Amino acid sequence: EPSHPIALARYDVTVTTTDLAGLVSWDEPTNDFSVGFEVKGDIEDGPGMWAETTGAVNLDDAESYHFEAEVGLDYTFDVLDGLYVATEYIHHGKGRAGDYLQSAIGGGRRSVLLGQEYFLVLLRQTFDGEWSLQLLNLLNCRDPSGTASLQLTWLPTGYLELVLGGNATYGADGGEYTLVIPNTVAVPGLGTIPVPEQYQGLRVTPVASLFLWARFYY
Repeated sequence: EPSHPIALARYDVTVTTTDLAGLVSWDEPTNDFSVGFEVKGDIEDGPGMWAETTGAVNLDDAESYHFEAEVGLDYTFDVLDGLYVATEYIHHGKGRAGDYLQSAIGGGRRSVLLGQEYFLVLLRQTFDGEWSLQLLNLLNCRDPSGTASLQLTWLPTGYLELVLGGNATYGADGGEYTLVIPNTVAVPGLGTIPVPEQYQGLRVTPVASLFLWARFYY
């Protein structure tokens, strides 16, 4: 049965250059209840800032309560056609402090983030109306391990976009982005089962990768 969230209340207000919003929602099929708050604006005509928080709980299971939060700053420097810099701290309350592989095997709701505390940095340099270079780094603060990506974008026309880029992972052994496949795994309902030898010790996330893609707008 599809999930159909029902917004019980939302309130928005703007104070000078700052937007404030509050939201309360209830997901009827799952009986999930959440309360959120957002702040977005500029700091004295300087850096932009935002903060988003959400507290959520399943009304059938009080222990399922979790808290999510994001706080960030961004600014565009007058370098060439603009150097955009953004930083963000992320608290992922549904994540784990470790044992990430077992968390993924255990099923349930999926998330791009498996851990709990992250720090993100984004740099994007625009050279002209056609070219831009972007660097993105996402660090799991508790491992520590992370992933970094570099991509070059070319817009030769108003309807075609070409991107050449690469990703690399780094960090301490056993971190979220440096996981290796173990010799055995515990699968709910099946117990502990062995992993085929050809997969044991392999990285779950590639050490590095390259990509090239095109997007056509119409």
